[in-house]
Amino acid sequence: MERNETKKMKDREIKIEIDGHQSFKDMLEKFLGLKNYQYIMENVHKVNMSDANNEDTRQFRTTYNRFYNVRHKNWKVWRENYYQVFEKMKHEENNATFERILNEISIETVDASFASKMLATLKPNKPILDSRVLNNLDITIKGNTKQEKIKSSIEAYKKIEAFYNTYLPTEDAKKNIALFNQIFSDYLLINDTKKIDFIIWGYKKNSSTNKK
Repeated sequence: MERNETKKMKDREIKIEIDGHQSFKDMLEKFLGLKNYQYIMENVHKVNMSDANNEDTRQFRTTYNRFYNVRHKNWKVWRENYYQVFEKMKHEENNATFERILNEISIETVDASFASKMLATLKPNKPILDSRVLNNLDITIKGNTKQEKIKSSIEAYKKIEAFYNTYLPTEDAKKNIALFNQIFSDYLLINDTKKIDFIIWGYKKNSSTNKK
């Protein structure tokens, strides 16, 4: 009797092989929002950004807002202006610059981060300006008035562009890009600038070990 019970217990044992590499890859993929980013880049030129009544447009906006954490205190008015500017910049892409976008979307507040995200969606080789990038590169945006903050934001963005131009050819950049490619070999639409952006976004500089 006991033998039969033991055999039944063994037959009920859960057998599973866990692929740790795939598990960590899936977690990182979700944390970075890579599927959302790929969707954005595949659809940015397929939808009319300014048509809020269109189902595809609403889906794009929802995905973009979620991925880039887009929110604003005067949300409804600011959002509609943002996507109107976005659609206009799509058709004037050669003239789309950080400075121009920043001036057109900054109604009440100076929205440097969201300006850079729009530009980087239209021109993927352009970098992102956000708090993590600013912190890791020791760049500060200053100013008391709107115009002072806009001017400071433009200077900050130029510094970020200069960093990427200097950093991307380095061996350290090549090493990090190769690591990204090894882990996320399925994401062919992501260029080297964005790969480094993802890495910087997940990196927290240790001030005690980075002092000169």
